[in-house]
Amino acid sequence: MDRRTSTQRRSAVIFITCVVIISLVAVTIGTIPVDGFLWNVDKIDSVSVGQNENQTIRGIKVYSEDDPVKINVGSLVNAGAEFDERYISYDLENGQTANDSEVYIKNPNTTDATVVVRSSALDNTSTFDVEIKNINTTRVSSYNQDLANLNNEFKYTTTQAGESDQTSFTIQKSGSVDFTSQPYNNESNKLYFKNVSFVNSSENEVVVWKRAPDGELEKRIATAQKNQSSISLSNGTINGKEEIAITVQPEWIDTPEIIYAADHTTVTAPTSTKLLEDPIYYPRNSQRNQQYSGSVYFEFNTDIKESQGHIDISYVNGPTSRISIENQSDEVIVSDNELYLFPDSLDSSENKKYIQHVTIDGVRSVYGGEDLSEEQYNPKRVRDYILESTATTAARGAVMVISSNKSENISLYSDSRSVNLSRSGDRNYNKILRTSIISTSQSRLVRTSAC
Repeated sequence: MDRRTSTQRRSAVIFITCVVIISLVAVTIGTIPVDGFLWNVDKIDSVSVGQNENQTIRGIKVYSEDDPVKINVGSLVNAGAEFDERYISYDLENGQTANDSEVYIKNPNTTDATVVVRSSALDNTSTFDVEIKNINTTRVSSYNQDLANLNNEFKYTTTQAGESDQTSFTIQKSGSVDFTSQPYNNESNKLYFKNVSFVNSSENEVVVWKRAPDGELEKRIATAQKNQSSISLSNGTINGKEEIAITVQPEWIDTPEIIYAADHTTVTAPTSTKLLEDPIYYPRNSQRNQQYSGSVYFEFNTDIKESQGHIDISYVNGPTSRISIENQSDEVIVSDNELYLFPDSLDSSENKKYIQHVTIDGVRSVYGGEDLSEEQYNPKRVRDYILESTATTAARGAVMVISSNKSENISLYSDSRSVNLSRSGDRNYNKILRTSIISTSQSRLVRTSAC
């Protein structure tokens, strides 16, 4: 190899090396921002439930002193918290200091609530904290009215020069309460609970609720203080099988709008058996099925036993007959809180007999309690059984039955007002209409699909 060739190769190596070095320098320079932007936020402190809570947003790192830092706190406002509007509730710590009005809140107590750090407060690009004081979180609920968990996690969005960082935090539980393994005593009519605590406030109380079939808290039935472990209920508060709930919530609100802690259970209590309405008598009609031809319909306030009691039927033009509920025969159908009686099945004659009254004796709830004994009722005779849209006339006070099914909604309008038919139905979804509840004028029946 001659000297010229060696020199050329050496020059080529040096040139290539220089290109690589220059490229690396260019890459390194490319990662340094020309304009300032937010780098990151280390963490946000959790808060408790209280009227004057403090919270620190820690480790805010920026690369510019020239752009304001904005922290959107609307997620906490949306859950019910209230932020103080005064400048004294906002400050910088650990790396930066601020004068009055250099840290403030904009659009307080709206979902756009934003804590602003003016660029004039940023003396350098050192990491710093933002301290927020006097947050009222007493209206932040941990549960909704179905007792589903709410507000488990919140996020603040911190922004500078268009770059943002989302950071999460939680609200610490402010109370606890649980039912015991045996929550109800029939004899003492007491409810028992445990683990009662009010973490931050003496202005809380324990509330007992009845739950509706859809799970919502329906009726407030008792209250207790922190040092109690049981509640005495009034007689008749719980009847039969009931879903109940217990909550810790502020004593200054009567509704279940704000709940800090909750538990629920099912209890069973004895109930006195009663008939909700006078019995309904369906005259014999060969075009209808058995339940609506020559039958008497009873609706009770509780599910009744299928093996106890009897019903005596007194006729205007015939002797009294007795049908026992103990034997599930062709004469009786019991379904939960409903009973169908078929007195015509006892009589093979063609002579029509007219029921004068019925006497119920010894009928008892499946949950125990006082029997319905020696109670006499006058059945209401069905005037019309409406299968489809039709014009019909009925005397005021008469009973009519509107045929329906599970997949259908029935609405009745009288004088442009809606008539409530929600409760007046049997187990086959037919609506029992007592015309005494509507005005003496034309009414309009509307059928719609329940799907």
